[in-house]
Amino acid sequence: MMSVLLFAGCVLISCDGRAPSEAAGDTGSTETDAGGIETDAGSTKTDAGSTETNTYLDGALGLVAIPAGTFTMGSPDAEVGRDADETQHEVTLTHDFFIGSTEVTQGQFIEYMGYNPSYFSSCGETCPVEYLTWHQAAAFANAVSAAAGLSQCYTCMGTGDSVTCDTSGDPYSCEGYRLPTEAEWEYAARATETAAFLGGGNLVDGDQENCKSDVVLDNGDLLGDFAWYCGNADSTSHAVAGLDPNFLGLFDTSGNVWEWCDDWYDSYGGDEEDPVGASSGVFRVYRGGSWINFPRRARLAHRLRSTPGSRSSILGFRLSRRGAAPSLP
Repeated sequence: MMSVLLFAGCVLISCDGRAPSEAAGDTGSTETDAGGIETDAGSTKTDAGSTETNTYLDGALGLVAIPAGTFTMGSPDAEVGRDADETQHEVTLTHDFFIGSTEVTQGQFIEYMGYNPSYFSSCGETCPVEYLTWHQAAAFANAVSAAAGLSQCYTCMGTGDSVTCDTSGDPYSCEGYRLPTEAEWEYAARATETAAFLGGGNLVDGDQENCKSDVVLDNGDLLGDFAWYCGNADSTSHAVAGLDPNFLGLFDTSGNVWEWCDDWYDSYGGDEEDPVGASSGVFRVYRGGSWINFPRRARLAHRLRSTPGSRSSILGFRLSRRGAAPSLP
């Protein structure tokens, strides 16, 4: 059984947005070619292309401590809106870790990188940073690690939107800040939940691509109470932590902006321990859905991918790092 201590361990940095190449969405969904970003209703711009202490960095937002454990990753065959690459399998994470309670904001990114790549820069410092590549997200993680005196988890060259990065060994062994692995992301996002969404709700058949603001899940919950999606986002990202969090205190795990993960995309295998995705590849994984997407994209099991040089106004990230989760009293 997963237990958690909210806002324990590290305190995340303090927190800010730019402009996009058009990938028109349709009434279904369109996944563009290598380097593209998937959209649904409306359009968005894209380019191809150790020892734990209580606080590491001062700031307004915290990291959530997540204890090691085992969970079922993926979705059951009967889940409404599921895709074929969500095969259920058992995953064990053997290391405690921390993960951001929110997506990295524009203000946080500016503080450590000195610039704001976001398309929605007018949204403000508490809105998620977006329109950035996987490489830029990795470079930010390195910058935070350097500021905290921790080892850097990526090898990077260049600066700004020209930076290129690669992983430096096993992510679970690195003590610095990094992108969460796909398994860590889903484990934390589920927060012991086995249904499609936090709170135990699932989509009702017929609502997979419903962009009305009143999508009601099969348990009576309103999707819009915890997810910014095509039905309630008004074609823009929103300030982080504006809707209900999950059981562990994570906000926006469904909707707002997609979140880059550390992994190269790979098909799921059987049961796994500390999975890291493919050893190399063309596409990096991102999870969580966005303000432009259909309800089915916001499900906790949903997976998408793009080349690491891609960027979009629907794509951001949250931070993670290895660390011992404090015991509950």
